[in-house]
Amino acid sequence: MQRLKVEPSVQTDNECSQHSTLIEIIAQDRPGLLYDISSTMAELGCNIEVAMIDTQGQTATDCLSRNLCRRKLDRSTRRWCEPALLEQL
Repeated sequence: MQRLKVEPSVQTDNECSQHSTLIEIIAQDRPGLLYDISSTMAELGCNIEVAMIDTQGQTATDCLSRNLCRRKLDRSTRRWCEPALLEQL
């Protein structure tokens, strides 16, 4: 059986919530993926308020509502968070 290749992506949205930044992560599903994502976010000082986790076949889609010190992530913070998360995927 050939394994489907899933291109990883990280997208953020500051418009859908008044208090938090929504981050959508799409990646190849694997053991430890959610741990790696949440550990990276903790290292960056981000709090996860709500997590919606979905896996279909080999594709994991994780939507996380997160903030930094109870505020949305600003543009410059999102610029260094996104590459750090992509490294884990």
